[in-house]
Amino acid sequence: MDNETVEFGKYTLEAVEFDWYENPRMEDGNLGRACVQSSSAYAWEGTPFWTLQDAGGWSGWAEADQEFLKAAKAAGEEVAILLPVWKYEHGGIMIKASEGNPFGCPFDSGRVGWVYATRKDILDRWMGKRLTKKLLAQAEKAIKEEVEYWSHYLNNDGYEVKYWLTADGEDADKEYAELDTFCEFDDDAIKEAKKWLVAIGWVAAEEVV
Repeated sequence: MDNETVEFGKYTLEAVEFDWYENPRMEDGNLGRACVQSSSAYAWEGTPFWTLQDAGGWSGWAEADQEFLKAAKAAGEEVAILLPVWKYEHGGIMIKASEGNPFGCPFDSGRVGWVYATRKDILDRWMGKRLTKKLLAQAEKAIKEEVEYWSHYLNNDGYEVKYWLTADGEDADKEYAELDTFCEFDDDAIKEAKKWLVAIGWVAAEEVV
């Protein structure tokens, strides 16, 4: 359905390839902070208190985890969530945040660092006063989605939806707006756009076929 249009209520929807104008890790608003190995192919923003060059003589990632947390504490950072970051590279690059290797390939994948969130960052994001299990679960989900989003950027893939008003079966105005419905696949982007238009009341639920 690449670049095909779909009529929905009074609107015409079109799934188009996402325009990656900026590395999402360089944008404001990321909950997760990251420290990972970098290369010409990918790089993160690191942390003010730690770089992988500080590692020295690690005996393994378990020791590295402890050293990382010590460095964070010494810098006054209260780390509430710390997730390993894994990379799979074979033709393209995939990045995921997970407790264990999500790729299952010992040859083309491995751990490359961390992504973490502090107690303060989480409470500020949801304007909370107490760090509950529910809040931690929400934060972990958000961090994993940020890493997945960044993985799409590395491969220059994904779709967004553009839309415009349709009148009498013809395009009334070719000026369009974009919906914040990034998805890996074009048909999923269209589905998300439809849900959004119904949710905000621009298309009545009874109009949905």
